[in-house]
Amino acid sequence: MSDRQETTPVSLSLTADRLIASVTVEDELLRGADLRCLSATATGRSGYDPRLPDGAPSIDGPLGSYFAGFSPRAQLKRALRRCASRYESRRDARERAACKRRARERFAAAR
Repeated sequence: MSDRQETTPVSLSLTADRLIASVTVEDELLRGADLRCLSATATGRSGYDPRLPDGAPSIDGPLGSYFAGFSPRAQLKRALRRCASRYESRRDARERAACKRRARERFAAAR
């Protein structure tokens, strides 16, 4: 946490394929907060190759992340499901298509 003078360890768990990391942070500053996205920075190596001078290229940069259900892709899926349920009948096909088009335009970054 950037508002703290000292560092506090947080729990970290990785999936078996090591592609998804889950971090649990408990802090009184976060109580009652309406959090939707997370900003973090990672430093390290993407792999190790003993043939390279320093072992491998290093990674140093920001990581963009979202809490479950708030990513643009998740919001797009939810909006498309709402369109499908709101305009279920064959008569509503034109309205359903317009609703889906608007949702895709709104969440264009999700694709």
